[in-house]
Amino acid sequence: MVCRRRTPPPPLKIDQNAAADSIYVGVGVWFHISTGEEMVNFFYSTILQLLDFYTPLTRKSTRVTTEFKHLVKQRQRAFLGSQTEHYRKLRNKVQRMAATLRKRFYTRKIESLHSANPHFWWR
Repeated sequence: MVCRRRTPPPPLKIDQNAAADSIYVGVGVWFHISTGEEMVNFFYSTILQLLDFYTPLTRKSTRVTTEFKHLVKQRQRAFLGSQTEHYRKLRNKVQRMAATLRKRFYTRKIESLHSANPHFWWR
């Protein structure tokens, strides 16, 4: 599940009266920046605010378990070690477990949608 912040980033500090040594940004907005250090700080604070707002904060996958990850690693080691018999057994086991986990994930997802308000399904 992807969690996002619902509020926009805080507004930036704007100095409307500065004109001589200012940077013109956007539609009629002037930012008074006198040193290179202020420019760098302004750039990073702006980028970090935008990243905080538009990128996911957390991502939780309920489909991939530690047991599944361990099986995939074992399968890959068997494949790279040319252990054909062991690889085939693990491949089949991984495919069965993936199908089971996928089915369980979507079953839970659908059950939660039945009890939720349809207006919020696409958020």
